[in-house]
Amino acid sequence: MGLEFLAHEPRHARMLTKVGIWCGYRGRDEEARSLYERALDADPEYARARAELGFLEFWRGDVNDALEILNRAIESGPDCAPAHFYQAHALRRIGAMKAASEAYRTAVSLNPDFYSDRADAEFRGDD
Repeated sequence: MGLEFLAHEPRHARMLTKVGIWCGYRGRDEEARSLYERALDADPEYARARAELGFLEFWRGDVNDALEILNRAIESGPDCAPAHFYQAHALRRIGAMKAASEAYRTAVSLNPDFYSDRADAEFRGDD
């Protein structure tokens, strides 16, 4: 469905991001990156696309770039729960446990049904 939709609406940021997430789940990271970048070209303030791009950087091992991208995602969309959740992972990786805990709490507060169990499994306790 997503690819068919994009054939008619090639600059639809939300659908480009959804297809990018689908590609990322299948290990097609460069294709996902391209789709996220296209989404941001279509809508530079679309926080979810920027958050997913930041998460790709995190998984590539570039935590500093990931944090920079994720911080920009949060600036443009402070209610984007995935951006806070991904930021928490990156902060945890660099040992900023107190900030990671706060980012997890924010993600959970924005979307408790989705993130509360994940945050509990990923992070327990504060500094």
